[in-house]
Amino acid sequence: MRRKLILGLVIVLAAAVFGACGAGKSEMAPGAAPAYDSASGGNRAQESKAAAPQSPAATPAPGAPAGEPTPVPLDRKIIKNANFDVKIKDGDAAVNKITAAVAAAGGYVQDVKQSGTRLQGRTINVTVRVPAGQYEPLTTLIRDLGEVTKQHQWTQDVTEQYVDLEERIKAKEAHLNSLHKLLAQGGSTKELLEVAAEIDRVTADLESMKGRMRVISNQVDFSTMVVNLYEPGAPAPIEPPKTVWERMQRGFTGSWNGVVNFGGDLVVAIVTLFPVLVVLAVIGGIVWAIVRFVRKRLPKRAPPPAYYPPPYPPAYPPTAPPPSAPPIAPQDQTKDQK
Repeated sequence: MRRKLILGLVIVLAAAVFGACGAGKSEMAPGAAPAYDSASGGNRAQESKAAAPQSPAATPAPGAPAGEPTPVPLDRKIIKNANFDVKIKDGDAAVNKITAAVAAAGGYVQDVKQSGTRLQGRTINVTVRVPAGQYEPLTTLIRDLGEVTKQHQWTQDVTEQYVDLEERIKAKEAHLNSLHKLLAQGGSTKELLEVAAEIDRVTADLESMKGRMRVISNQVDFSTMVVNLYEPGAPAPIEPPKTVWERMQRGFTGSWNGVVNFGGDLVVAIVTLFPVLVVLAVIGGIVWAIVRFVRKRLPKRAPPPAYYPPPYPPAYPPTAPPPSAPPIAPQDQTKDQK
């Protein structure tokens, strides 16, 4: 009984001592910063982020229930894009009109590509960026350049991404300010190095978010338009030959070109049909092997008897010998002797 009483008193005293130590650690002077403890998984950044006041944009609207997300602003963030295919007569004049209209609208030409010649036909690809407010007037100008064979206009609503990115930037900035305050308060070398590393990481994230914000803002403020201009070719006039030599030269050139074109078409046909010919050859070889195998398995038949046709009769039969005289009877011979 006495041992149990002593053991209970020891447990009560130990609990009181540990409670006092914990209370002493948790109490801090006003304005003091919390310690940075990387081993326990906590850090000053998380505590300062939780203690930082919320920005006005993150607070719910008046009258809105607690815990509701921030309402989306009425000014939507819309990205406008367009793509046109236009048949024109003069490519240079069309490019000049587009460039002048874009410059007057406050935009700029991002890219110009050209392929082909005036005789064979040209394709000109023009990519421009114009303010969103000048999107409709420029599309009207492009339709008036010539015959529009294809057009594609589409929009992209990035309001949610914009608002989310804006809130994250504000939170990162508040986090970074808290880290700078912690660094200014000083501490051990290990703590200062850890805070400095956290400042570098948060700064890099903040710069990345701001860069993404600038890209989205630029895409919203300036619409992207791609105009593909197609100019038909103008074949050169063919003059008739003036002399016999020119006629001979033109005729020989035409014949030679025909032979070359025929040879090229023949080579192309052979190369094109080569896979088919290979497949047919393989199938033919398989069929021939099967027929040969079947013939070897069948019993051999006896060869038919040799047949020798009779000799042909002579074309002209030989002449019959003349009839001989009848033999003389013996009695007649005796009569003659007498």
